[in-house]
Amino acid sequence: MRFENRWAIIAVAVLLVVAPVGCKGERYQLGETEDGETIRLDTKTGEVMVIRGARMVPVISPGVQTPVSEERGKEIAADIEMLKAKFAAWAEPKDWPTLTRPSIGFESVNLTTRLVSGHLADLENFQYKFSVEPLTRWLNRDRSYWPEVPFALKFFDKDNFEIFSVPIPRANISIVIGASGNRDRLNAQGRAMFPIRSSYEEIVRWSFSWSE
Repeated sequence: MRFENRWAIIAVAVLLVVAPVGCKGERYQLGETEDGETIRLDTKTGEVMVIRGARMVPVISPGVQTPVSEERGKEIAADIEMLKAKFAAWAEPKDWPTLTRPSIGFESVNLTTRLVSGHLADLENFQYKFSVEPLTRWLNRDRSYWPEVPFALKFFDKDNFEIFSVPIPRANISIVIGASGNRDRLNAQGRAMFPIRSSYEEIVRWSFSWSE
């Protein structure tokens, strides 16, 4: 008997890929379907749920048989191998091209990102490390004078449409003191929720904005 609920099979395939990436011992593992929907696997019961906003809709319940033909089984195996490669590539730290803003004194602005398995509580699957040097006059001021969100990262596709933006709050920023005792550079790192995992590979360039 051929199982026709295609995306439920894809859900299982994706979860098989994501499960090893999550924290060891976690009961729940998160994944994503081809259509960008977030799914949750209960590793204790085998239940699969779709997360839609504040609701969770069951897809596969424990004890329900999902027979698949041999041909479809081969297709699923191929999907899993493809997804393994994609998830592995996205989880590797990616160094983006260095940016400069001479007009405001930013000689070197660097960014590293990666996309990992999200956590159930917050789904924060996007991680970034951001640095700016040297520090301009306004960045050398006491942090209490900085705006609450001094920077924002922006990511664009090949047609220059913005795919994703990430605010960098003041709390995520630290100042590096050099050997001479001077403030040499600004570092920031944090996490955010990347809404549609598959669009990560569509990013071709990045930029940033700042507030004085």
